[in-house]
Amino acid sequence: MRSNFMDQRLWIQPAPMTTKLPGINKAEHRAHPSSSRSFQQVLHQEVDQITFSSHAAQRMSTRGIPWGEKEMRQLTAAVDKAEQKGSRSSLIVMPNLALVVSISNRKVITAIDKAGMQDNIFTNIDSTVIVTE
Repeated sequence: MRSNFMDQRLWIQPAPMTTKLPGINKAEHRAHPSSSRSFQQVLHQEVDQITFSSHAAQRMSTRGIPWGEKEMRQLTAAVDKAEQKGSRSSLIVMPNLALVVSISNRKVITAIDKAGMQDNIFTNIDSTVIVTE
């Protein structure tokens, strides 16, 4: 027996689109229209954020590597420098750890604490950025 394909299609109604942009509160937008951000600003902020792979986040957590705003600013500056030089994958050496970062994705691939840096070989990188305090 032949089934009729047309009769067995499933119709899924698309979810309604939202117009809320990250970081913009409607009440604040109405109260301060001059503080609204352009699409380019919002997109640039979202694209520029550095993320951590689950592997890197797990390594940092299990090894008790301290991480705060200062380290995030240093990492962002290092990634920006590597990006300006055309790097694709970089080793970012900080005072207490080293991070292998995919520059094009702005994603930390792995993290190595200071003890783990000794006698370690880093492969598949095309640049190194050394961050000093």
